[in-house]
Amino acid sequence: MKQTSSLESLPTEVLQSICAQFCRHCRGDTLIAHPKRPWTYETASDSNITSVPAKPSQDLCALSRVSRRLRDVAQSVLYHEFPKFEHRERRLEPFLQTVTSRPDLARVVKVMAWNADFADDLDLAWARKGYEQGLEVLGVDLNHVWRGRSDDPLELKHYKALHTFLFGDKTNDPRSYNWHLSGVACAEILIMLLALLPNLTTLIADGENINVFLPPSGLRVFGIDRIKLRLLTATHLPHVIMDVAPDLEDMMVGPWGRRSIDCLSRTPILPSIGYLMSPEDFKLEEAPPYRLDTRGLEKILTSYSQPLRFIHFQAFNVRSKVDIPRPSFRYLDNFCTTLQHLILDYGVEARLTGSTIRSLKKFINLKRLFITANLIYPTPHGDSTRDRDSLVNLLPDQIASFTVIDWTLPHFQETPLKYGFNGLLEAMVRGSFPQLKHVRSESSRWRKVRKIYREVGHVVEIADPM
Repeated sequence: MKQTSSLESLPTEVLQSICAQFCRHCRGDTLIAHPKRPWTYETASDSNITSVPAKPSQDLCALSRVSRRLRDVAQSVLYHEFPKFEHRERRLEPFLQTVTSRPDLARVVKVMAWNADFADDLDLAWARKGYEQGLEVLGVDLNHVWRGRSDDPLELKHYKALHTFLFGDKTNDPRSYNWHLSGVACAEILIMLLALLPNLTTLIADGENINVFLPPSGLRVFGIDRIKLRLLTATHLPHVIMDVAPDLEDMMVGPWGRRSIDCLSRTPILPSIGYLMSPEDFKLEEAPPYRLDTRGLEKILTSYSQPLRFIHFQAFNVRSKVDIPRPSFRYLDNFCTTLQHLILDYGVEARLTGSTIRSLKKFINLKRLFITANLIYPTPHGDSTRDRDSLVNLLPDQIASFTVIDWTLPHFQETPLKYGFNGLLEAMVRGSFPQLKHVRSESSRWRKVRKIYREVGHVVEIADPM
């Protein structure tokens, strides 16, 4: 009779706790996207952004091979997250087959990181087999999926690729097997996985072409109109997913740069939204006049059902010699009674057109504000910007932290922020803004400003430009 090791003799609850030490989800780490690395995560305790280490998952895999009992315990922890470590070829197909054949493991998946680049390595025959197996689990046949997808407004090549993936290519024409077909297949598998994983709460959807391939009919063909997703990180806004995830508490959409990661790595107040824009969103290669496409942001802010407390909007590394419009933030009014932390970082070096933000007084619970000066003032110069009450009129009375950064070319320097800060200081001396304890600006010239702030009991941080 085989002797039971001291480790195996431990109670199941203790073994589960041991295995949890090798699981990022159990430790409270959160996967986030990072440029030039397939997957990264941040640890809430120290906010260090690092590559996802393979070793903890490899250790857990090794532990699961010791015995059947340890395998049963470790396996359920291993499947908390997909992928468990670095991006490897042929990961999507076996994962799909596992969760379709093992509903017990499908129920324990909490985090999924999906990448459009999975299409580069997809084995279509293997993927189709797993997809058909998933249809059996969901009680849906191929013809039903095809009828549902046929109502979608898709391009002809998309229809052809979808038909080939669902029913195969009877002519065995090698021209049918192309990158577009693999992209369609990956998107269909993503939608199916959302239907198969009932307890999935975190999704990272990365890839430039995610919205090109996601079918508008989405999960409806599987009879699902609601999923439990709480955190969504995506390089582009996946409307199909958002429409069935009313319980989202934390959403981050857009390309991730160093500054945005630094900001988002701090645990936000939930519910929260981060919406980031890159130069590609401005379509500067097209003929002017330019129109900034913020329909994704407007879609979020108009349909979001949660009482938002934190919003982070950012555009970075945008430079142009012609006029660029300011975005409209009128949809923020939907959250004027709940918003506590607001970041409006419009990193655009160009001459701007459109309305500025004159007042945030109606945001009665706003405590922290980060804003760029080009959203407050129309031009660096002119009498209209020499307003001593500009910041007094902008800030809500209960504001506790205020940061203003200058992204204009040429820099505003001491005009008009000089006048705005002078007026703000005078108001603070008179007793206004009693909770404002932290003010941050990038100007290193304001020595007098710093001195006055200290005299009225407030803290001023003089920082270099970011």
